[in-house]
Amino acid sequence: MIIKKNLFFLIVLSAFYTSYSATSDFVILESPKSFTIYNQYEQALSASEISELPAYSPFKIVKTDTKLGDQITRVMQCSLEQKTYYILEDDNGAITGNKDMLQFVKGCIILDDTVRILQDGTALSQREASGSSVKKLSKGNVIVLLFRYKNSFYAMQPVLKPQYGWLPFSARNSFKHIRETNIPDTLLTDQTKKLLIEHIEYANTQYKILFDAFNKSSGMQKSIPEWQRVEDLTWQLSEPYSHNSELDESSGYLADELREMLIGKQFAIQYEKGRITITPKALQ
Repeated sequence: MIIKKNLFFLIVLSAFYTSYSATSDFVILESPKSFTIYNQYEQALSASEISELPAYSPFKIVKTDTKLGDQITRVMQCSLEQKTYYILEDDNGAITGNKDMLQFVKGCIILDDTVRILQDGTALSQREASGSSVKKLSKGNVIVLLFRYKNSFYAMQPVLKPQYGWLPFSARNSFKHIRETNIPDTLLTDQTKKLLIEHIEYANTQYKILFDAFNKSSGMQKSIPEWQRVEDLTWQLSEPYSHNSELDESSGYLADELREMLIGKQFAIQYEKGRITITPKALQ
């Protein structure tokens, strides 16, 4: 019984483990067209699709040296703007393409900070350690600080086609956090809410697949966990899992994934044992 229980934990945790915790690793593609990239359906992006990816896009590394469904093609699984991508690797597990257009940054501290530029002259840079300018910012521009790496911020200017680049930590005096002074916006856009709901439904689907397989192989009849939507932006984990510790770790990872999906938005994830709630930051 102990062996079966340990196997159960390994199955569940491996399905929900992501590289996101307090820190995450990223690979920045300076020119995405210089690499072979697959979408979430494991189809290679066309020339027009890949041209839509902004320069210096920061792909969050989910899993290194994995394989597509054909069990032959080696790839790195990543995420960008809540979408899954796969970047082609060679037989040694290294990303194929122009190596000079890659930046690997590890142990980045994830931020969720929308700020307003206070003075002209601030600029996003191509490299963390260089001053080569990508985009000059003007007073009043709004940017999102995505993460901090060593003594630099990696930021995005949320325009029609997002623009990315580095800011030195010393630039923190040239911007301020945007705080709502009027009645807070308590509504998520329909698209964002749809993505959040779909992500939780995907988690439920994975639970069903894993528990069905475990019950079949073990002869046990463990109930299948399900995140149930009890209010508009609140989900409760089904019994008995909302009151025991079996899924605490995987539930925490799910909450972190949802939190990442809200980067740059004025909403926060509250996770308590067996319960996930999304609330406007201004109401906390």
